[in-house]
Amino acid sequence: MDWQLIFNAISDPAMILDKEHRILAANESTLTLTGMSSSELIGRYCYEVCHGLPIPPADCPLQTLLRLQEKQVCAKEIEISEKTYMITVTPLLSDDGEIEKILHISRDITSRKQAEAARIRLQTQLLEARKMETIITLAGGVAHDFNNALTSVIGNIELIKMDTTDHDVEEYATAVEESAYRMADLTRQLLAYARGGKYQEREIELQSFLEKAIDNSDYLIDENIELKKNLHCRESLIVVDSGQLQMVLDSIVKNAVEAIEGQGRVEILCEKRQLREDFACKLSSIVDEDYACITVKDNGCGMDRDTLEKIFEPFYTTKFAGRGLGMAAVYGIVKNHGGYIVVDSKPGTGTSVELYLPLKTQKISKNPEATAKATILLVEDEEVLQSVEKRLLEKLGYSVLLAGNGRQALQLAEKYEKTIDIALVDIYLPDINGDILSANLMKLCPALKIILCSATVPGWLTEKALAGGAQGFIKKPFALTELQEVLLKTINMD
Repeated sequence: MDWQLIFNAISDPAMILDKEHRILAANESTLTLTGMSSSELIGRYCYEVCHGLPIPPADCPLQTLLRLQEKQVCAKEIEISEKTYMITVTPLLSDDGEIEKILHISRDITSRKQAEAARIRLQTQLLEARKMETIITLAGGVAHDFNNALTSVIGNIELIKMDTTDHDVEEYATAVEESAYRMADLTRQLLAYARGGKYQEREIELQSFLEKAIDNSDYLIDENIELKKNLHCRESLIVVDSGQLQMVLDSIVKNAVEAIEGQGRVEILCEKRQLREDFACKLSSIVDEDYACITVKDNGCGMDRDTLEKIFEPFYTTKFAGRGLGMAAVYGIVKNHGGYIVVDSKPGTGTSVELYLPLKTQKISKNPEATAKATILLVEDEEVLQSVEKRLLEKLGYSVLLAGNGRQALQLAEKYEKTIDIALVDIYLPDINGDILSANLMKLCPALKIILCSATVPGWLTEKALAGGAQGFIKKPFALTELQEVLLKTINMD
């Protein structure tokens, strides 16, 4: 059989070379790839034709084979014109066993490499998601127990301040209270990272909020840094916890300022926009809706790829003294508000952080102002919290019925002959979840209004209860004034 027929039957580009890299023969696939005829190729050096170079490239497999004088196949992956090829060189030996010629075959493995890179990327994303879920579970558990303890601490401090006439005692109590609220802020960040953050969700007009928020963040800006704002989001409505969104903005602005050495610029922009295509394509579902895009840009030192991949990990910091959750909390808050965050950065070019928050098209109804006193059914399983919450409610002038679990609450509601105006229900009870208890209480007392409370952020149980008719939610720990405000609004709801 004619060897030329076999040679041309090879589907990959193949050439026969001499030891000086000159082309002695080329198959049909090579002619098609190069767009040259056989006469144009023969006699030329392969590195001129394939690489456009005057000498062989450093990773040339033929050079390696000749240098090592190995009489076996040598293969290497080589990038040529944004494609990846597996170059295989096979020595063709003379009768005395010496290398005489070389069979050079180029296989395009670009698609295979891209598929492999996609598989690795998806695997990495899965591992990161699992790691995030583990940390989220831990953060949520720690914050729940910590907030329950803080509820008792803050509540008892409120009672001490209400009862004491001693100025020194009140001063000491106030100092302890301030420290307790700082701890509450820490757990708020933990819960924000654990997909939390929506504690007091309400509708806001974004432009007005940002103008005030930027003014509130002004203390973060050094004198040698110019702060620019370019806001085009007037009449844009979003539903957020404004306190958490302020924390997000402060955290990102602080990072931007700290990335600038000497003079520099931080710019805050906002506009109505859809998700960037390069980011939306990474999501598992198509996202086709309008977002408010808040962008914070700086012209600081920027970040390399390794740093960029770690910025959402809790406790990760490039600073000498770590500041805790940082961008991890930002990530949690934005995700929990149904938003997305995109960070672009390169060393020496600065950093851009884009926050995408879904726009709201309908206004949220507002509760009327009111004042009232009423009978409250307090459903709380922890004895320490039962005591302090009962006394706080009584200090506010309410009559309090106390139940330590769901069963007791149902028995009280069924037997109590007067009107129960509000049930303050812990969402997680030892015998029955708050959503089921709320539904059963409303069956027994159709006029009863339900306020749910928890040491964690609203989860699916809370959402289920609210959808079933419960009127409100308050997160522990809460201040006396906050509790009173929620109670008054709920009592006077239509």
